[in-house]
Amino acid sequence: MSSLDYLLSFQKFGIKLGLANITRLLEALGNPHHEFPAIHVAGTNGKGSVVAFIHSALTAMGYRVGRFTSPHLVDFSERILVGPDQITASQVDNLIERLRPAVEEMKRDSLPEHPTFFEAVTAMAFMHFALEKTDFAVVEVGMGGRYDSTNVVNPLVSVINNVSLEHRAYLGDTLTEIAGEKAGIIRPGVDVVSAALDDDARSVIEQRVGECGVKAYFLSSEFSFEARGDAFPRQWIDFKGPWRALDDVELNLPGAFQGANAAVALMALEVMREKGHISADEAALRRGMAATKWPARLEKLADSPVIILDSAHNPAAMEASVDALLELFPGRRILPVVGMLNDKDIIESLRSLQRLSDSVVVTQAEYARALPANDLAAAAGDIFENVRCEASIAAAIESALGAVESGDIILITGSLFNVAEVREFMARRNVSAPSCSIE
Repeated sequence: MSSLDYLLSFQKFGIKLGLANITRLLEALGNPHHEFPAIHVAGTNGKGSVVAFIHSALTAMGYRVGRFTSPHLVDFSERILVGPDQITASQVDNLIERLRPAVEEMKRDSLPEHPTFFEAVTAMAFMHFALEKTDFAVVEVGMGGRYDSTNVVNPLVSVINNVSLEHRAYLGDTLTEIAGEKAGIIRPGVDVVSAALDDDARSVIEQRVGECGVKAYFLSSEFSFEARGDAFPRQWIDFKGPWRALDDVELNLPGAFQGANAAVALMALEVMREKGHISADEAALRRGMAATKWPARLEKLADSPVIILDSAHNPAAMEASVDALLELFPGRRILPVVGMLNDKDIIESLRSLQRLSDSVVVTQAEYARALPANDLAAAAGDIFENVRCEASIAAAIESALGAVESGDIILITGSLFNVAEVREFMARRNVSAPSCSIE
């Protein structure tokens, strides 16, 4: 069995929230997570973009910065970066071989349980950051926060980007319960930055902040931003924080939701600067913000017709994407192509998309948890006037291309797990699609 096949075999252990496994595994590996300080980022939507902004800014400022996100879009190496460089295949193999003895030891001890795939990958990321002697690591929470495997890092600042209903089987059925799980990353001595606007969610975060005796900086209270666009995808934001204002910060990720993500990232960086953890190099900060890339979020893949790929996969993310598209392309016809997983809120997501068009093309990804296209079509039939159902993403895009004119827009959305198939389709048609690598 190859090293990567060995790691992939851990997927059969599913999702198990808790810190006993990861703590035991990291102990067996020499506690690599103690070798670097972290910026820890939780939230329902946008946390990957926040991570990308912070990582890019700190890298531009001259620091050696690790980045851990999940899941990957096309290739496993997207999950773990140091600076602009994704982890290499040989580095992955080396880390897995270092991991094997620790896993075998845990199996012999019987307790804790066998590490899950995510626990193992988290440990690999931390090993890589320690071996590469990173100055900082920007770490995205996988699910929730309190019992997520990443919640063993030593953060300089904690971020809870926003809170909406998600993963109810694991995190709870209410915003209060879900916020409680995300607030579990808050700890004494570490200030918090948040874009949680719901009163119940904010109250939970404030309670935890009070228990830990730290300071919280909330969007629209302690800091704010105003955004204005230019030629897609470029926009600028004016950021106002408690210590200074930063006007005309250039971004090359479109949509008001990315403006908010950028503001959260700037506030986290401001907390680090104020505490003396990083320099006050404003020019480098601006370069890093402008250079930030985050694929599959309102990402333009082609022109004439415009094809946009967006990985929104829950109602809150879908609503934000639809708002952005209506603002960016007023009066343009936008045809959605959508495939979703079977554990998502299908109806509310489709209702958001109906604001774009009375027509939709539904499909399914080649993924075990994908909702069958026929089931999605049945749900869409109660919302859209015209529903086309295609068995594959490639067939769905072909169907959409045949139904639009050169001035129209095709939006492909619904899941991160659609992305690889979309890129494969674009490559087959010799369309110039951007690389999936994340810089």
